[in-house]
Amino acid sequence: MAVHPVVLPNKQIYDADDFWTDDFMDVAVVKIDADGLQAASFGDPANLKVGDAVVALGYPLSISPLDGGMTVTAGIVSNLENWFFIDETPYFDVIQTDAAINPGNSGGPMINLQGQIIGINSAGILDAQNMGFAISVATARHIYESLVADGSYSQPYLGIDIDDYYDDISGFPGAEASTGVEVLDVESGSVAALAGLRDGDVIYQFNGQAVTSFSDLLRFLWRMNAGDTVVLETKRNGIERTITITLDERPLSSYYI
Repeated sequence: MAVHPVVLPNKQIYDADDFWTDDFMDVAVVKIDADGLQAASFGDPANLKVGDAVVALGYPLSISPLDGGMTVTAGIVSNLENWFFIDETPYFDVIQTDAAINPGNSGGPMINLQGQIIGINSAGILDAQNMGFAISVATARHIYESLVADGSYSQPYLGIDIDDYYDDISGFPGAEASTGVEVLDVESGSVAALAGLRDGDVIYQFNGQAVTSFSDLLRFLWRMNAGDTVVLETKRNGIERTITITLDERPLSSYYI
């Protein structure tokens, strides 16, 4: 393995013993052999709310600890529902914040006021003010645990193409609201097809959690692992159906989820 130096905030330098990456989810883990390091704890993402105070730590502009100290910026949680793509990397389970996140901050922790990690700093919007994003620990933690345990992470996979489903709002002619996700296409031979999902089905619950948008379903899915079993509540032509699916491993070249 090539030598990868790791510089700690106290300017001590170690060679990485090992490292693992998941390019699709933009998460990496680096291991060093050192004594006296205190492990950070993870916060509970279920307790995170818009308006909560957060702190982002990192090294903007990739300034090494040898050349300057860590930068700490503070802000609030601005949004928990945004999603976007950078190049071909999807970001659906993210925390938006107004804390400054600059190039080079990626990989640093976003913490709550109890010092617990709630996200991994990932991206900032250079053409906007005060728009930074961190991958939620709800997704990042189980990817981290899988990378450490197995050296790899298998993205969970249903084998469907979906979009938001809009329904009329009763009493307000012409008004609509997103109330689920519609299955646009089902990959032949996928676990979704074998479980009985069909084009036109509407998914409105995932393991008991309400699904009202495409991004909802992606967030819930990415917090699972290949091999996990999920229960979907669906409607087909107005008839409710419960479908149980054991998640598959996502093929590298598939555009289905």
